[in-house]
Amino acid sequence: MEPVGHIAGVASAVIGSVSGMLGLALGTLFGRAYDGTVLPLVGGFTAAGLLALTATEIAERAALAQGARASALEVGAITDEACERS
Repeated sequence: MEPVGHIAGVASAVIGSVSGMLGLALGTLFGRAYDGTVLPLVGGFTAAGLLALTATEIAERAALAQGARASALEVGAITDEACERS
């Protein structure tokens, strides 16, 4: 929320809405797959876990890349123009 502190309430509402809609869509898919066994539940948990792991990995890589650029700017290893090109 830090980058959007001036509109934190709106940002929170958007995040909550997107989260709810994603949950609704995935829950509907997993619910429609129900066939009287536990396999759709296990598949849904597996798919949701893999989706969360993938999202976390992407976010962490982006944060690390952004942090590396900021560190290079601090020590003067690169210029602002070089950072903007990358």
